[in-house]
Amino acid sequence: LVTYLVRSGLYKDLRTYIAIVLTAVLLPVCANMILIANSDVTYHSLMRYQWAFIPVILLVPLDRVSADGTFKTICAWVATISACVLAFSFAVTDNIAYENLNKKYEKTYAYTLRLLDRIEETEGYYRGMPVNMIGVVGTDSFPVTDLTEGVTAEILGTSGDFLLYRPENYRLFMENYLGASVNFLPADASGFYYEDWYVNMHSFPAADSIVIRDGVMYIKTENQTRN
Repeated sequence: LVTYLVRSGLYKDLRTYIAIVLTAVLLPVCANMILIANSDVTYHSLMRYQWAFIPVILLVPLDRVSADGTFKTICAWVATISACVLAFSFAVTDNIAYENLNKKYEKTYAYTLRLLDRIEETEGYYRGMPVNMIGVVGTDSFPVTDLTEGVTAEILGTSGDFLLYRPENYRLFMENYLGASVNFLPADASGFYYEDWYVNMHSFPAADSIVIRDGVMYIKTENQTRN
């Protein structure tokens, strides 16, 4: 870019520097327009495809450099080799990340299927009964099988073992993938968390991990003790 500005004489034009400043300010905004328009949505790194335009844009000043001489030839080879290395690196990383996402889906499907079966088989349960639950899968009941964390730890949303983090996740997953409706109460209704009867319960899938009290079903998905 600097070579092009010098050879073309644009470095003498004040408008060039204004354009550079505007580009530096607007590029982060334009490259993340979807994130700005939907600020309450969490986008995984793999979903930010618009970032691919940034290295493409860098090829424009390379093409503008004069065709004679060895400088452009060297730049062209460096750019081509760098692009190949980047493409290969991201292809491997993305496939590892998607493999872990697929594993998370399969484990989540198996987990929610078992949970739904236990809910419906619990004596006294009826469709529409209020269900109160802390939406974290108990790590003491299920082995950790995320073997890709060394690669996916810095890629938002691709690490971990399950797709469930709060009751709303359970409700949506069961509705969309299991075809069942469960009346999960919002997380702010979980004032029972430190009650003795709840603390003494064992985590799902233990036999006493689901109880019905005063017309409300309570599910314990993680083991919790008093501090």
